[in-house]
Amino acid sequence: MRILIILICFLVISCTKKEEKPLLTKEKLAEVLTDIHLAEAKINEKHIGSSDSALVLFQGLERNIFKKHGVDSVQVNKSFDAFVKEPDEFLEMYQLVADELGKKVKPH
Repeated sequence: MRILIILICFLVISCTKKEEKPLLTKEKLAEVLTDIHLAEAKINEKHIGSSDSALVLFQGLERNIFKKHGVDSVQVNKSFDAFVKEPDEFLEMYQLVADELGKKVKPH
């Protein structure tokens, strides 16, 4: 009986959902998101008539961004989702994005 209880406890502990930690650091994700926002802005400035054409262009830019940073879409999406679950961390990460965009974007 004692072995059965220990076995059940072990199974319950091993099956509990572990806290999801981001795959990318706050700083790394901020770098990637900064480049993604800049790519989106470039596409918007081009006033591409078709949303399909804009999407194809964005997907190409996004692939280049991921390659530049040595990440893939799964890492970025899982990391983003993990940060969304931690509002304070998410705000800190997006403040890094805003700060970097402020340095790179020139006012008109």
